[in-house]
Amino acid sequence: MTVAPISLIDQDFDIFIDGLRSNKSKASEMEHAIRHHISEYYDKDPEYYKSLSQKLEELLKENNGKWDVIV
Repeated sequence: MTVAPISLIDQDFDIFIDGLRSNKSKASEMEHAIRHHISEYYDKDPEYYKSLSQKLEELLKENNGKWDVIV
């Protein structure tokens, strides 16, 4: 089953995430949406989005496999 991507800033993003069964799935979808958002808006403010990307990487690295914490 293929699920259409949903934007991080979509008003139904929380509902979409809440509908997923596992925290691993939720974390994965959130990570994908954040990465997509960063790449989509990077050119508008490279310094800010580079910083945001680094913070995401740190969060994922520090909490590797701790899906409930990442969510």
